[in-house]
Amino acid sequence: MTIKSTLGVVALLSGIALSGTAFAQTMVGNNDVSETDLPIVQQHCDALALAEQNSGAEAQQPSESTTNEDNQTNVEEDTAALNASSTVDLDTITLEDCRTAGLVQ
Repeated sequence: MTIKSTLGVVALLSGIALSGTAFAQTMVGNNDVSETDLPIVQQHCDALALAEQNSGAEAQQPSESTTNEDNQTNVEEDTAALNASSTVDLDTITLEDCRTAGLVQ
């Protein structure tokens, strides 16, 4: 093998290896989430986790003014706002999807 062909093979393999990281995507539920949309999906997952925590705290302290319906309404409003700036349909992502993807515990 000549030096030119060896360098060509090395350059080709390097390009393939580097392009894999440039187009890396994360699966969340049935959605391929790009690096661009990942912060938006992360924010959605955080909101879902917070709503679940608040509903659990509410069950222990029923005298608080926030209700489960209020928590659900806030998540729905946040989801609608985030959907406008994302290519991912956040309505299809559940808290369990977020946990499976490792975005929340």
